[in-house]
Amino acid sequence: MMQKNSDIMTKVVDDVKRATLHPIIEANVEKQSEIQSDELHSYKGLSQKGSTHNTFNHGATQ
Repeated sequence: MMQKNSDIMTKVVDDVKRATLHPIIEANVEKQSEIQSDELHSYKGLSQKGSTHNTFNHGATQ
């Protein structure tokens, strides 16, 4: 996780389930932040928790 001109936070997680990822994201990302992620289904619902959530497709051509 990174904010422009700020620290980066990384964490090894046991799995990539929503129940694992959402609490970590909520604890480390300020509400009203803009979150960029891939289209992993576990990230769905982040925008309902006060952040803007944008996704990108790894397989799409640029």
